[in-house]
Amino acid sequence: MGRVLELGAGTGNVTKALLQRGYTVTALENNPFMLDKMCAKKLDQNRRLTINLESAESLDLIDQDNFEAAVAVNAAYAFDDPLGCFRNVAQLLKPNGVFVLSTTHSETDLDPLLKAIESHLKATGTFKEKEEHYRRWSK
Repeated sequence: MGRVLELGAGTGNVTKALLQRGYTVTALENNPFMLDKMCAKKLDQNRRLTINLESAESLDLIDQDNFEAAVAVNAAYAFDDPLGCFRNVAQLLKPNGVFVLSTTHSETDLDPLLKAIESHLKATGTFKEKEEHYRRWSK
């Protein structure tokens, strides 16, 4: 199975599900309290798990072009610079890698991020090529 980068791993609920599905996971979490909760689940005993006590926005220590996927479940609202973080994630993904994010916070405003992505795609001349994908998740 592939390698997954998990941003804002929290107490390890998603981490556990990824490991159960056979993925190798690099989990990033900057809150020691959350990591204590994850360790209580004994996930750290799995050889396919690497846990880093660092911010999801501090990705410069991670090997580039190394992950098939990245996930950020209920974490993006807490990023100081979500667009910068997402650009960094793109550098860490293998070609055709997938980045999945979700949030349960209704007050999270993704419009500025979506507009910045659209502007970037248009500025680089790749919007038409990627428009279908952009429209699918920007609804």
